[in-house]
Amino acid sequence: MRWFGDEPFDGRWAVQWNLALTAGDASGRYLRLADRPALRSRGGVQGLYAIGLCDEWIGVEIGLEWIEPAHVGWGPVETVSISEGGFERIYQGTALLITWPLGIARGREWAQRVTLTLTATPPA
Repeated sequence: MRWFGDEPFDGRWAVQWNLALTAGDASGRYLRLADRPALRSRGGVQGLYAIGLCDEWIGVEIGLEWIEPAHVGWGPVETVSISEGGFERIYQGTALLITWPLGIARGREWAQRVTLTLTATPPA
């Protein structure tokens, strides 16, 4: 992105990824962070260069990485279903919102690259 405004640009750039694995709360399904939060959890961490979603049951990890430190917020993607027991939330995936602060002077540019990898791991 190149900025041509008269005043410096001060804002944020955000990219959202909605990714799905087999379960949100089950054992062995988590975000690759220090405290291994469940895929269905909600939270955020500042200063990340990468994040992974792990599913040990099927033996796969989805990885995202980038070149500048970012804030990553996450939460479940859910649908609501009516069953015999009433309304229930059904986990559909995990939404990741990756944001970078921007401070761009006139005529300057900012660039970012996000890489997605899919890695097979031995199933648990």
